[in-house]
Amino acid sequence: MHNIVPIIILLVCSLVALVTLYLAAVKSNKILFYDKSDNLKGKFYLVSAGSIDKNKEAANICLLGKITEDIDKYEKLLVDGNSMKKFGIGSGDIVLVDKDYKKEDLSVEDNSIIVFTIRPQKGRKIKYKLRKFIDFYDFSEEPDFNQWLAKNHSSLKTDREAWLDKETGKDKRDDIKKYGNERLVLSETSIKKSRWHLQRKVHYSIHPESRIEGKVQYKIPREKVYILNKV
Repeated sequence: MHNIVPIIILLVCSLVALVTLYLAAVKSNKILFYDKSDNLKGKFYLVSAGSIDKNKEAANICLLGKITEDIDKYEKLLVDGNSMKKFGIGSGDIVLVDKDYKKEDLSVEDNSIIVFTIRPQKGRKIKYKLRKFIDFYDFSEEPDFNQWLAKNHSSLKTDREAWLDKETGKDKRDDIKKYGNERLVLSETSIKKSRWHLQRKVHYSIHPESRIEGKVQYKIPREKVYILNKV
């Protein structure tokens, strides 16, 4: 019995070594492919699909395989998080963002996905976040946000939790005047029901129009993206 224990330990160590060598070989092959590829490679800014309290702002990546879209005319961002999976965008995808989009083309019907810039804050490095566009709200045309909401978007969830501002703890519908007279953007994402809960719930956001970075036109699926590291 005592003679078997060292043999088992030796076998386990050998297995761990083999797995480590295999993973290193896979990574090495991908890096070689990365070095030889004519496709896009380099440093990409992250765009948050979820919490924005992140201490990374970019990633070094390469593409595996040919890309059909004309990617040079778009801003290219690497998705970090899964709050937009409902709309077909997941963590590790690259989104191609049109900064010269027409605001009139944004539509809730075609699930327009937009990128917002994030306000700088100590300890927060990430610069962008993803949301699904719902509508523009103009305070000068309709002073009462709740009336406008009931008239134009009665199908939206009305429970306070979906509108709760996580930073201030206030209901966004009651605090709309803090934005001044600038046209606002109503958008949607999702958040976890709790820290340990896998299911997600609807979450609405209100941002000044000036913070729109652009509209997502295409995505490169994560199967074609190799992330070397995040910085």
